[in-house]
Amino acid sequence: MRTRTAALMPVLLVATSVALTGCGGKARTPDPTEPPTPAAHDEGSPADRLAGLVAAAADKRYVARYEYSPGGRKTTSTITVTLATDGSWRFDVPKGGLGGGTDVAVVGNAAGVYQCGLGDAQSCARVAGKGGSVPAKYDPKIERLWLSWLAIVGDRSEALSIDTAKNPTGVPGSCFSIEPTAASLSSPVPSGTYCLADDGVVTGARLSVGSVTLIGSATAAPKSAKLPGPVAAGGAVPTTSPSPSPSPSTSASGSASASPSTAR
Repeated sequence: MRTRTAALMPVLLVATSVALTGCGGKARTPDPTEPPTPAAHDEGSPADRLAGLVAAAADKRYVARYEYSPGGRKTTSTITVTLATDGSWRFDVPKGGLGGGTDVAVVGNAAGVYQCGLGDAQSCARVAGKGGSVPAKYDPKIERLWLSWLAIVGDRSEALSIDTAKNPTGVPGSCFSIEPTAASLSSPVPSGTYCLADDGVVTGARLSVGSVTLIGSATAAPKSAKLPGPVAAGGAVPTTSPSPSPSPSTSASGSASASPSTAR
């Protein structure tokens, strides 16, 4: 009896193996108990981090004050940035006109873009249509940081080199160094340091056109950004100083030198 049982063991083992492998002769793969691990993405890169902050900035509306130092000048002032809930905006820039001789504001709303003098008689002039840009003659430039440059540095298709940067003194948030790459013939934004808070508020920048540092905290935005004065012809103020007029002494000396020859 033991001999017969021992003889049957190889047959039973072969039959069991055939039953497990099935008709195709291949072992069935058990169903996975966990979903496959997705491919890893470089979500922690400086460029991706900056893009996330720029996306937050696109929807952020607030009023904030910044210490401002224009490029090429050893002066500081306080600019006020207003990003209203209806999409209008206003930037008050002390010493932004006449080569630092007067204060100006640039305002954008549904009717167009305006540049305004903030002197004793405040008045504004429409300098571009809705969604347009301030013409170079009247442009203090620093407003571009909020209105266009942030969107560009957050665009991964732009030829820009982006890396983390050390926070300038007094500037909170996350800071990034932006430089054009070799593939870029001309940079669409100024090179330098751009800093933002997690909620998208600009906390500072160090650029060729000037430096800004957030003062205190941003506050709630108004419904609309208002023009500081009425719209009037000649209300816009050039950013540069006017050319000097000929001095009266020069004209007088010219007339004096001509008189003797005329008499003769």
